[in-house]
Amino acid sequence: MDNKKVPGEVGFTGDIYNHTFKILLKFITVMYNVCLRDGVFPKRWKRAKLIPIIKPGKEDSYEVWKYRPISLVSVGGKVLEKVMISRVNHHVYTNDYINKNKYGFTPQLSTTEAAMAVKDFVEDGFSSGEFATSRRGRCV
Repeated sequence: MDNKKVPGEVGFTGDIYNHTFKILLKFITVMYNVCLRDGVFPKRWKRAKLIPIIKPGKEDSYEVWKYRPISLVSVGGKVLEKVMISRVNHHVYTNDYINKNKYGFTPQLSTTEAAMAVKDFVEDGFSSGEFATSRRGRCV
């Protein structure tokens, strides 16, 4: 957990949580395992402290639409979310449920790999005398 993260409603920073985890390792591990086993996300961790931040260049206005909300959630909830995401991703990737052409939000893949896949597809088509066009977002 990033030590510099702003604390949520409870007031625990990432630094405090990391130190607590080192001291109460078994207790915190059991707590998260019970949450995962029982499918429970504690209500207290769902609560957020809402901070309105004024948009750049709108400093002289009090109109609501010139602000954007920042939600500060508890570190405990952030950790549980990361554990859940990690487990879901592990299941999805080890069971090959993701399409090989999906690049967004995929570990170790970026827009560079997506662009290279398109380039390779087009080059393969050209070299075999075919052509490629875009129709409704699909290459044909």
